Amino acid sequence: MNDSNLRKSGLSLRVRLGMAMVIFGLFVFTLGVQPSFFSMDRSPVVGFIQIAVFLVGLAMICIGGDMMLNSLWGGEEKRIENEIRFRLVAYGYVI
Repeated sequence: MNDSNLRKSGLSLRVRLGMAMVIFGLFVFTLGVQPSFFSMDRSPVVGFIQIAVFLVGLAMICIGGDMMLNSLWGGEEKRIENEIRFRLVAYGYVI
């Protein structure tokens, strides 16, 4: 196996791992936002645990997306537009 095939398979694994993290994060986010979809709604109000669950799901979506984009970008230098987009996503998550 030469070096380019090895890099390509590692790249594919990171992309798949990032996509799996995004999909699992979407599941966790949906569980936090609408627990009634999964018959887990125990209270008519939104509580601290519910907010924490959907924030964890949102963080997993952000981290998985960043992992995918970084692996697709490869070793190339990122353009300033991409850095601004990532910082806006992180800033939106903090807010």
